[in-house]
Amino acid sequence: NALIERLRQCAPPGSLIVGSGSLPPGLGEDFWARAAKLAKALECRFLLDSAHGVSGALDTGLFLLRQNLDELCSVSGRSITWPDEAAEWSREQIKRGACEVVVVTSGADGALLVTEHERVRLTPPRVPIRSAVGAGDSFMGGLCLGLAKGERPHDALRLAVATAAATMITPATELCLREDVDRVLEQMGATVLL
Repeated sequence: NALIERLRQCAPPGSLIVGSGSLPPGLGEDFWARAAKLAKALECRFLLDSAHGVSGALDTGLFLLRQNLDELCSVSGRSITWPDEAAEWSREQIKRGACEVVVVTSGADGALLVTEHERVRLTPPRVPIRSAVGAGDSFMGGLCLGLAKGERPHDALRLAVATAAATMITPATELCLREDVDRVLEQMGATVLL
């Protein structure tokens, strides 16, 4: 309740509010739905990157849902193939008004972004992997940075993929370095329209 109240006090209209990670025991599976509802009331965009409480949040309506392929299979309750079925499930969520943007990641196979008007897939360049710790969070951080700068979702996706790949270059729990992100961006191929 204190966190919800803090958001109510501090989030100006147009802000990005990100729900990320696991929900602490006892918080309740409806927490993300409550946060998404508040974001709408505050005229903010709510982005969810979690494996818990997703269904209720989708029923409330999100700006963006980010899932890895395993999480997507769990949320949907069925096995989903990459990338076609992942794109179709995403399109269904957008059509029913559950969210405006869906991003699905599948490790080295890259990321898929679906909106009402586009479906794009972006594969990262090969990088020397030292550690994957923090790559998913870095992905979301890069995506949010791009969106906060006013980039179109598929342009923000490029930054997200580059940020995640650059994080895997660093050892242990270190996160990406800007020069690595810039280098990965230069090596990235074209976005594939599906």
